Amino acid sequence: MVLGVRAVLELRAYLEETMPELTECTICSEIVFKGERCSNDRCEVKMHMHCSKRWFESKDQRLCPVCRSQWPE
Repeated sequence: MVLGVRAVLELRAYLEETMPELTECTICSEIVFKGERCSNDRCEVKMHMHCSKRWFESKDQRLCPVCRSQWPE
């Protein structure tokens, strides 16, 4: 199933209530359905692909913004 941006915005409260395993993007704070996760198993950071691309393009190293572990390529 594919949900558009408006559908996700309108259904956000319902989705969070019925699907507690959903996570938010560390960068934009929107729900991440498909994205990238930190390589550190203890770290909960997850980002949308486009958010991680934008975040890391201005950085010298690809490090997690929270735990500072190496971010997967």
